[in-house]
Amino acid sequence: MLKNYRARAAALAALITCATGPVAAESYEVMIMEYGFFPEVSYVQEGDQLIFINMSGLTRRIEGRDAVWVTPDMADGTQFTLNVAADMPDTFKSYVEGVESEATTEGGDTEAVDDPNGTILGKLNYSAAPELQNN
Repeated sequence: MLKNYRARAAALAALITCATGPVAAESYEVMIMEYGFFPEVSYVQEGDQLIFINMSGLTRRIEGRDAVWVTPDMADGTQFTLNVAADMPDTFKSYVEGVESEATTEGGDTEAVDDPNGTILGKLNYSAAPELQNN
């Protein structure tokens, strides 16, 4: 009888282990706004998907640090899905085309120059998301 009980327990344990399977990948939306990403930080794991949605009113392109990955040009209202890999850099950016400021030349004239503030940054965090606190 004990032998039969152990066999059932082992079969049940195997069934439960196989039934739970691996953790499913998650999909996260990242909105490209006019001057930022929302959310600015995405908590992800390998196998997850980031869905970039362009809501900026402009055509945009996003690239990972050192251009490890680059999206195609995304027209306003379009989206691009990126699969998260373990070796992906933890930052990405998009340059806001046409953002200029004025600089004064040595001769005292002003000229339009690309504004480094036209680059928006986002971040991937491979840790668990912080827990919400109830106050």
